[in-house]
Amino acid sequence: MNLLVRCSCVLQAALCLCVSAVADNEWPQFRGPDGQGHASATGLPTTWSEKENIAWKSAVPGEGHSSPVISGDQIWLTTAITEDLTAEEEKERLAKIKGRALVISPAANWVYAYDPENGSEIWKASYGQLGFSTVPRPVASEDTVYIATSYMQSRLIAVKTDGNGDVSETHVAWKADKQIPQKPSLLLHENRLYFVSDKGIVRCVNPTTGEDIWFDRLAGDYSASPLESEGHLYFCGQNGTCTVLQAADEFKVLAKNVLDADFMASPAVAEKSIYLRSTTHLYRIENL
Repeated sequence: MNLLVRCSCVLQAALCLCVSAVADNEWPQFRGPDGQGHASATGLPTTWSEKENIAWKSAVPGEGHSSPVISGDQIWLTTAITEDLTAEEEKERLAKIKGRALVISPAANWVYAYDPENGSEIWKASYGQLGFSTVPRPVASEDTVYIATSYMQSRLIAVKTDGNGDVSETHVAWKADKQIPQKPSLLLHENRLYFVSDKGIVRCVNPTTGEDIWFDRLAGDYSASPLESEGHLYFCGQNGTCTVLQAADEFKVLAKNVLDADFMASPAVAEKSIYLRSTTHLYRIENL
């Protein structure tokens, strides 16, 4: 999946549900306003169950795994989009790295950086092995982009972004091959890089060196990408369990929340509510 890049594809199905009040904090795209999994909302719940902190629960016809987006008084669940982004939306979604806008595009064996003004290639970096069907969305700091190469043996690579041409030997800061996700995206927060593998191994690594800070196991398998709010990290599993961790230099579980459904879609946030889309329902979760 390209990082912060314009896309256009065929609409297959869409479902719109009304929200009871207009949300101040919209969730306009996959993984939120910045595309990196961070929510600026405060007061989000950390505990819930089928009987606690469920504002409402609405059945979703059919099956699907698309993540919710929120705009105004509507929640949209889509499988694809048909409209090109506006010029303003394109600008908001471009990765701004030390003043230079880049389109970061992971491909089969290489990751490419393009100039959004004219489409010219600025740099490319080799994964060092075969990679394809890249699902995790890259995340970026001011000077480095982090890419998980997805299927086969997923590899995590950190590429410095100030290069030109083939930067495989000069700007790849580090690579890692231990329990790298094939589907969930990465999360960069306060100089720590967090991620969970498809099989539930959650890791916190130093984004400068790639060295482990800690790792542990969460129950179940994972497809959804993590969410961060107020230093709380939300990891939603396919078994219906969402584990809330403290963002810190040690593994600390704040809560484990279980719902009667499986989760593959990533969370969305508006105001003080979390929206979780399961295989059967859409949940609005808030402190009641």
